[in-house]
Amino acid sequence: MKRRAASINDIARIAKVSAMTVSRVLSDPSRVSEKTSARIMQAIQETGYRKDVYASINSRKRRDIHHRTICINCPFDYLVAAKDFPFFSIIYFSFMREIMNHGYRTVLTDIDRDTAQFVNAGHFDAVMLCGPVNAASYEFVTRSAGATPVLTVCAGPGASCSIDPDDAAGGVKAAEHFAAHGHTHVAVLTSEREPNHRDRYEHFKNKFLSLVPAGRVDRIDGELTREQSITDANIFSALSSYFSDVAAAAPTGFFVTNSYSAYLAYRFLQERGIRIPKDISFLGYDNVPFYDTAAVPLSRIWFDPVKVGTAAADMVVHMLAKPKIRRRTLIPVKFSDLGSVIDCTIHK
Repeated sequence: MKRRAASINDIARIAKVSAMTVSRVLSDPSRVSEKTSARIMQAIQETGYRKDVYASINSRKRRDIHHRTICINCPFDYLVAAKDFPFFSIIYFSFMREIMNHGYRTVLTDIDRDTAQFVNAGHFDAVMLCGPVNAASYEFVTRSAGATPVLTVCAGPGASCSIDPDDAAGGVKAAEHFAAHGHTHVAVLTSEREPNHRDRYEHFKNKFLSLVPAGRVDRIDGELTREQSITDANIFSALSSYFSDVAAAAPTGFFVTNSYSAYLAYRFLQERGIRIPKDISFLGYDNVPFYDTAAVPLSRIWFDPVKVGTAAADMVVHMLAKPKIRRRTLIPVKFSDLGSVIDCTIHK
């Protein structure tokens, strides 16, 4: 027997509030206390409730304020980061400029802070998830969106439509560069949580060990959880522990899979008195302004975030024209050799 869809009354019963209170949270969460709102949102996620979009939205879509609007999910912490790390801001504004040329406007939200927005995801023409999204949140958004197209950007493969940098090419290029300079032992600071960083590491490791069969790749897990974002204690702790453990056989090369971690790793090495490139070769990722502030020029693999934003806008337009389209677009990576990776025989 077909399972009955959850209703507002079901949510009210589970959350122990009135149906009117549930309606208030769905329309304007600020009208209800945070504690009550959180309880209702928990009940909504547990039951898989979403508004009966198909019964009502089609009849009123022409006058709905969300019509011809793209909903963008991007953690606010990513957009308000320090000026030296405007990565996601560049993607967002380049997407916004491009999509406006097609007659659409954007609504910016953060699923971790505004779950109610995504209960109404079907009201939008499309939803774009910018940055890593955990599996539970992704499932919730796609379920709430119904037939509304969902695009992921810089979140790794998995969605039917996605935009990502060519992480395979980036990891391979980094490995080739270290191998060409005779390195046999390289440490890699990465994050298991983020698919793009994980892919860069895996392709680096596989390529490096194929070029240097007797080589060694040490993975340093510098996990930045959402709660710890824009803090450095966890990465400094991981680096301190690693370099203490390998003091007698330290790596000659150091590869970091994203720009913020590269910044922290650079600071750590400076504070430890480990000189780049005299004591250790260093290769970072991304091409953000922080690199211009470093005391020594740092080589890096990078891609253009403006191209990510414009490619995402083009993808959304195609998705709206062909809702069942499945496509993954890879943004080409580039390499800037600024001399921070040298022949390993020079390291003292």
